[in-house]
Amino acid sequence: MVIDDITREALDSGRNQATRVLELRAVSLKKREKALKTYARKVGKKELKAGAAEGAAARGFALPSISGKPETAGILVAEGDSWFDYPMHDILKLLEDNHGYDVESMAHKGDPIEVMAYGEHQLSDCTWL
Repeated sequence: MVIDDITREALDSGRNQATRVLELRAVSLKKREKALKTYARKVGKKELKAGAAEGAAARGFALPSISGKPETAGILVAEGDSWFDYPMHDILKLLEDNHGYDVESMAHKGDPIEVMAYGEHQLSDCTWL
């Protein structure tokens, strides 16, 4: 298969972009890890014991992972319009990356209040609750 110059440039561009995205994600994951370490100190070892897992989950605290480190500072459910659905670095992404929360977002730009309250997709998006 012969690859022309345009195809080669497109492939190179895609690889470069993927590399940049992975580098940015690595930085975000380090921030999240740091936030979770801080969270674990605040919550204390008492909440992270295996016996406290059900109670911790019910109160939104982090559950212990196999390593004993929390995997999340809690679960947040976001509902809203464009205030929650910003491109790039929105508040929900900051809560995930910088503060260690898992965010389940049902936010969609342009949603009127009626759709937020009564839209069928809103209910289907939160069936895991």
